[in-house]
Amino acid sequence: MLKRTISLALLASAMVTSVFADAAGKGASLPTLSINGNTVMNAYIAHNSAKNNDTKRDYHLANDVSDLYFLIKGRMSNGIEYGYKMGIQSFSGSNPVFQQNYIEFNGKFGTFQVGNVVGPEDSMIEDGGAIVGGTGAFDGGYYNAALLPAFVMRGNDNIGDTGYATKLAYYTPSLYNVRFGIAFTPDTSKRGDDGADKAQNTNPNAPGNRAFLPNKRLYPYDLNSFAFGLSFKKEWNNWGFNLNGAYITGDAYYGAISDDEKGGPAATRTKARRTSAYQLGTVIGYRRQNGHLIQVGGGYLNNDKSRLEKTDGSIVDNNQPLKSYVNRGSNTTAPISFGNLYQGNSGQAWNAALGYVMGIYKFSASYQGTERKTDATNKARSNLFSVTADVVPVGGLKFYVEADYLRARSNAAAVATAGSLASFKNDTPQRAINNQVQSNNATVVIIGTKVSF
Repeated sequence: MLKRTISLALLASAMVTSVFADAAGKGASLPTLSINGNTVMNAYIAHNSAKNNDTKRDYHLANDVSDLYFLIKGRMSNGIEYGYKMGIQSFSGSNPVFQQNYIEFNGKFGTFQVGNVVGPEDSMIEDGGAIVGGTGAFDGGYYNAALLPAFVMRGNDNIGDTGYATKLAYYTPSLYNVRFGIAFTPDTSKRGDDGADKAQNTNPNAPGNRAFLPNKRLYPYDLNSFAFGLSFKKEWNNWGFNLNGAYITGDAYYGAISDDEKGGPAATRTKARRTSAYQLGTVIGYRRQNGHLIQVGGGYLNNDKSRLEKTDGSIVDNNQPLKSYVNRGSNTTAPISFGNLYQGNSGQAWNAALGYVMGIYKFSASYQGTERKTDATNKARSNLFSVTADVVPVGGLKFYVEADYLRARSNAAAVATAGSLASFKNDTPQRAINNQVQSNNATVVIIGTKVSF
């Protein structure tokens, strides 16, 4: 075994030496640094029909996100490009985080990326969301002001989306307008150098977990996650076609987080249903003789039963069911109930959009529908309609207006289950329970600006 390992290591070393031979010779270029970034400021005017402890404000101002990117690029004499990218993201009132942090190699062989970077389930998917202006409608800022009923899907992400978890990704060169991508993520909860498996999800904000459960402390994660992507892009006369799809699979687990006062991680984990989710998208564009661009697009995603617990109450800590706090003052607890979620699914969504670009102006209209079975028969559904108008008076400056209408419905059993889950390790358990609603109609108007360089 040792001889075989040494032989494989020598073979790999020889292959690397062959690929990068004469890298520092004539024609190579030293790495250069470029910096770019953007910031967004939005004003929200909203109305929610649901009224509870957590109903969003009618008027809301927010610096929703600021990004700063540092990119280092160089070239070897054999034509291989190499680079390093670091992205810093911050929100008002929170600490900045290093969201992107990866190295990249480009050549005739394709593209290799290693580090904190999105996989093909993000980079290769283009659907109606790629057309929408404003903040992005169904995957945008409306969520900051609209209240979602229990277990209603939030946006356009597959359950299991790895986000910026540390990974290895490879993309083939385009051959006959077709490109393939694959990524391997050892642990979707990790975004650093911690190699230990502590059975605790430390990355609850990964897109694949958004609104999946009402409590971030209970969010699942995947080990040995693989993502695959395939796209077909072709320009033909005034037409542009983009057909794409992605599939994610991995071993899903819930980290058993202790429900004692110290809240330390347990040494055990509970296996959930395997992640298996796919997404399809298309964008078709037509450039008119006057230069105006017409775009239509759509998409569909299906999460099947990804990351669902196998049976009710399957998450344990030291062989005991996790408990939620019923009364924090007297320290009384009750077992967490997952209800009959395991009999349902992890949801599906579909979208369509139309866009028109004329010079510095862009207009769009879009629709997204979502549906998730919360048990064997009941469902949580939503319909979101959006219109946007953008103007770019000068490079690096954009103003936009977005109007969204959300109609979302859940059911009483889902509300009860969501309340139990939300109260786990919550300092205000009764508030957490009351925050779960069965239905809501929301109207949101967003006026914003984006400055970038």
